Amino acid sequence: RASIALCVFIFCLGMVAILLSGQTSPSQTSVTSSDRPLKTTARKPDAVAVVIGISHYQNPNVPEVEFAVRDAEAMRDMLVQTLGYPSANVFLATDADASLAQLKPLMRQELKAKVRPGKSDVFVYFSGHGAPNADTHEGFLIPWDYNPNYHPSSDSAYPLKEFYADLASLPARSVTVVLDACFSGQSDARRGGKGGMVLKDASPAYIEVENSAMNLPNGLVIAATGPQEIATWDRPHQHGLLTYYMLQALRGEAADEQGRVTVERLKEYLQEKVPQAAEEARHRKQTPQVVAWDASQVLAQLPLSAIKTGQAVVEQSYGSLRITLLTGGDLYIDGVNEGPFQAGQVFNARQIPAG
Repeated sequence: RASIALCVFIFCLGMVAILLSGQTSPSQTSVTSSDRPLKTTARKPDAVAVVIGISHYQNPNVPEVEFAVRDAEAMRDMLVQTLGYPSANVFLATDADASLAQLKPLMRQELKAKVRPGKSDVFVYFSGHGAPNADTHEGFLIPWDYNPNYHPSSDSAYPLKEFYADLASLPARSVTVVLDACFSGQSDARRGGKGGMVLKDASPAYIEVENSAMNLPNGLVIAATGPQEIATWDRPHQHGLLTYYMLQALRGEAADEQGRVTVERLKEYLQEKVPQAAEEARHRKQTPQVVAWDASQVLAQLPLSAIKTGQAVVEQSYGSLRITLLTGGDLYIDGVNEGPFQAGQVFNARQIPAG
């Protein structure tokens, strides 16, 4: 009996192992290429950034923004590793650290204190809820401690007009704003299969967010949606759609033949990729808005890809990566130097994980 019981026990363990081997753990699915920013030698010692992500709001009636903190952390890493922002100059505020009482001093005092007149490039990123005031049709950024029982006002949320006025007052060389939020009052949160409402007992409202980039000297504003649209989440990559494609663009997807990511190329890339992905994911319309003073502005100078320039050839192979270098030099993959290679030398990496 003991031997039979042991066999059954071992058989059961074997079945558990087989079942588990067919599943993907959260830690495996949570890492995508967008979470490994392209490492460059760019250095912007005077650049300053504020990165805000609010996933879980204090009031349980406010729908969560599932990937907002993850969005913010990925954008922080991209700013430091790809664009060359000093890590000490990147303010990261997530969840409870992004209350209204903290956000306004962060923007009006801490950020301003870091800006060097005429030398600093400023980058402000927000992932979370936006909402309209139904009476005034003004747009607001919703802080962590917002009360959804009342329409947003300057006492409970951050009015977009004040937000842009605060940025316009900075003596910065340039200001870039990225808002992965919508202002329809709706959310992509799945409550009973439907999106949640940011405002309690409210219907979706229409607001026309003003062309605020025109109020910013040397400004660039990138917003996730047009009026009445919902900011969609990219669940397979665990990011907001706008954020995911912003990260991909700055990994080289939107770069030209010289490795430059200009405002114009970024706009074309986002307005192609995001609407297509929103339609495929949720059968909805989402069109990012990109407004800038100078469409030819170079946002990033990325290393030239040896594959794009024809100096290396990638060969398809099952489960492995094979690269033949046609000219000698260093080989970087995801920012990691695989070492110097001679012309004609082959690099072969096996067992590459999915994603």
